[in-house]
Amino acid sequence: MEVSRRYKLKVGEGILRQMVFTNLNICIAISIVINLVFIYFSRELANEIKIFGVAIISTCIVILLTYKFERQSLISLIPRAYKFYTSKKYDQY
Repeated sequence: MEVSRRYKLKVGEGILRQMVFTNLNICIAISIVINLVFIYFSRELANEIKIFGVAIISTCIVILLTYKFERQSLISLIPRAYKFYTSKKYDQY
């Protein structure tokens, strides 16, 4: 009982979605994939340029992940904005 209070598990959602596949973990995995793709396509460049590129990409991703707009992180704000703009509610405004 204390575990469910501590982690605030929801009965309707799966445990893997709540514990492992959180939005932050998914974004970190995407950033790792983006960096690996950059390294793969920059095989012919010097190692210093690769390291600089990975550092720039990682810094931009960290800034986007930690930036808050009206006390809401962009990770949670962007999907809701997309859902709103594709819904019928947007047409009413």
